[in-house]
Amino acid sequence: MNNKKKLDFLQKILRIPKYYGHRLKRLPDTPRNIAMGASIGVFWGIFPTFMLGIPIAVGTAAIFKANKTAAFIGSLIMNPITTTFFWGISAYIGGKFTNTNWRFILKQAKTTYMTTDWKTPFSAFSHFDFTKIMKSTILIYLLGNTIVSILFSYIAYFLVFNIVENYQKKRLEKISSKKDNTN
Repeated sequence: MNNKKKLDFLQKILRIPKYYGHRLKRLPDTPRNIAMGASIGVFWGIFPTFMLGIPIAVGTAAIFKANKTAAFIGSLIMNPITTTFFWGISAYIGGKFTNTNWRFILKQAKTTYMTTDWKTPFSAFSHFDFTKIMKSTILIYLLGNTIVSILFSYIAYFLVFNIVENYQKKRLEKISSKKDNTN
């Protein structure tokens, strides 16, 4: 791959968040509903739902009468680029709360991931004592991940609310100024 192709690929990757940001702020709903949907999506996007994050986020948004499209967009926060960050910070926070070495948690997860034959369901647990993993790793990770999911969903709510509210105000001002100019 030459430099131009690499640059084109990188530009395309960097355009994705911008595109979804534009889609989010232009949704035809109240800032509260859009922010609530995005917040729900971020929570379920970060929380380990084993590829069910999007349907769970959309379903939860429907239950709370939040914007379902915003929930879908918010759930895209977890992707191959951000996964390592959220895994690491979840293990770190879970380890801090339980006074456990967070590096051990990541090492256990990495060992399970790297030595697994992913062709067989549940093969990740075939060569480990499942109760030992539950005690030492998964529950600690889930504690940290729950905290991270809640924290990022709160941040997403306030960030999206302010962005959408400002966008809608500017849009209304622009429309009203055009009406004043035509009269």
